[in-house]
Parts: sequence; structure tokens; C-alpha cells
Amino acid sequence: MPEIKELLEDHKVMLPRFLSRNFDMPKKTFDVIVQGENLSIPSRLYGDVPPPPNCSDAQKLVWSCLYSRMSDGFVREKFLKEVLHINSPYVVPFVIQLCGEYVIEIISIIHSNLSKLNREMYIEFFNDNPEFIHLTRQRATSYWNCYFQYEKPLNESRLAFEVLSYFEAPKPKN
Repeated sequence: MPEIKELLEDHKVMLPRFLSRNFDMPKKTFDVIVQGENLSIPSRLYGDVPPPPNCSDAQKLVWSCLYSRMSDGFVREKFLKEVLHINSPYVVPFVIQLCGEYVIEIISIIHSNLSKLNREMYIEFFNDNPEFIHLTRQRATSYWNCYFQYEKPLNESRLAFEVLSYFEAPKPKN
């Protein structure tokens, strides 16, 4: 199966056209580094989820990653489940971005699948994107403080912190 990177390269013209026809164009993006390359990802996509285009499984993976950025939490959850098990460094930012959001059910899915994820690949992403990880942790803290501090049991509401800590590179011993 071709890598997401190759598909994104092959679809530089098709992808913006697809996005502009099916979504309100994103006003905000987040930037990350994946395998030494800058990648700009929509923070949120608004609009209806169109029927899957006639495309290969690899192309559907690209769309699924993008759908994980939809404004509807149920849609994000559905498409997270489709990409979470894919072992590609280009899926990682889509998964980690969800840890800085407020939908505890989505974070719970990521948390319950930690052992199935390629930890080294995620650690590499964390090492390459310290500002993004710091911002994601700040968002998780803010959402926890706002929505979950008193409403959920501590262990359930802290799942985002556990996910983020799981992928931090081990600190060297002095």
C-alpha cells in the first residue's frame, strides 16, 4: 500500500479541489513535521461527509485522516477507528491532535489501543514536534480543567495525559 505521503503528493491538485467542493475551506491549520517534511493539516473541517469517492484503499485512508478533522465528534470518532491501526507516520499527527480535544470517548479509544500503536514511530513524532506536543498538552489541561475536573472520575478524565506521557521519549538517567 502506498504511503500517505505519496498519495498526498499525487493528489496535490485533487485534494484542494475535493476539499473546496465538499467542505467549507479550513481557516486554521496546524503544522507538524513528519519524517523531516512540513505538513499543514486542517484544524477542523466543516460540512457534510460526502459518500466515499471511488478510490483505492490507500486513497480512502487519506480521506479518513481528513475526516478525523470534521466538526462533528461522532464523525471524528468513526474515522479515528479507521486510521488508528494504520502503521504510518503520516497518521500520527491526526491521532495525537485528537488528544488535545475535549471528546473523552475519542481519547478513550486511543488510550485503549496504546499497546497496538508503534511507540517508536510516535516517539519520533514527539521528538520532531515539541511545540505541537506542548500545545496539545496545554489544550488537554485546559479541557480537563474546564469540563472534567469535577464531572468525571480522575482516572477517566486524565486519559489524554496518559496517552501523551506514554509517547514521550524516556528521559536519560543522570
